[in-house]
This record gives sequence, C-alpha cells and structure tokens, in this order.
Amino acid sequence: PLVTRTPVGSIELPSGRALIQSGLSTRWSDIMGLGLKEAMPTLGSLAGGLLFGIGWLLWIDGVCGAYADYGQSVNGAYWVPGVLQTLALFMVNLINWALLTDDPFDDGVSSRVKCWVFVSFVFAFSGLFGAMWVFIAAVNNPPFDAAGATEPALRCLLQNAFIFAGSLLFRVVRTKDESD
Repeated sequence: PLVTRTPVGSIELPSGRALIQSGLSTRWSDIMGLGLKEAMPTLGSLAGGLLFGIGWLLWIDGVCGAYADYGQSVNGAYWVPGVLQTLALFMVNLINWALLTDDPFDDGVSSRVKCWVFVSFVFAFSGLFGAMWVFIAAVNNPPFDAAGATEPALRCLLQNAFIFAGSLLFRVVRTKDESD
C-alpha cells in the first residue's frame, strides 16, 4: 500500500517505499515531461558532472595502481595539471555570462568578467599543456623501471581531457539556459 494508517490520530503517513517511488517518479517525470530544449541544461549538467567524476576517478585509480602494482608513488608535479583544471572548471562556471557584453557604459563590469574568463581559460589550457608535458616527459624518461611506468602520466592526461570537456559542456548548456 502506498499509504499506511498509523495510530497517531487521523494523520496518514506514506510508507518509505511510497516516498522513494514518488521522489523518483517526480524527478523522472520532471525531466521526461520537458522537451529536449528544456531538458538540455539538466542533461548537459549531468553529463558534465559525469565527465568530471570520470576524470578524477581515472587519476585516483592511476595513483593507487602505481603504488599497489609497482610500489611507486606518483611525483607531486603530476597533481598540478588536475588541480589547475579543476580550479578552471569552477572559475569558468562561476560567473554569469550574460555580464559579458561590449557595452562601453557598464562601469567596468564587463572588463572584469573578461579578465576572469581569460584567467580561467589560462588555468584550463595550462592544465592541459601541463598534462601533455607530464605525459611526454614520462614517455621519454619513465619515472621507474616497469611495464606500466607511464600509466600515471597517461591517467593525468586523460583526467585533464575529461575535466576540460566536462567544464566546457557544463558551460555551454548553462549559457543557453541563462540567455533564455
């Protein structure tokens, strides 16, 4: 039964199963009741978050795998590109892009937003180029003697690619939502 009677007077409390079902069906019907244009910000945000999570999961798996399989720790410099990329993700998605205009009478708000966007993309591309540098350096001079010595560096590169893609996807679908 979806509603159970309790001895607490005349109050009817729904069962736990009914609460879970109604919560899931409400979320699902909210998303599925919308058209593709209306559901795109939600679905794009979910996909961007999934890419971000996959990126960090790949990196953590690579660090743990290097230690568990080879007994080697990962160089601290390998962490820097991922941290830069994550910081860039938050910076790019923190601002309201509607403030990015060419209006000359905006009291400098637009120029501050442009500087913020520039710095955030500098961080993002620095993370990507740093990850490429780490990978190329590890391929040319492996950090330890084993068959999978370049795997942490490859994971660093994949982490940054996934976080960058997730950041741009989240920004693109949210920009369309903010402009409406």
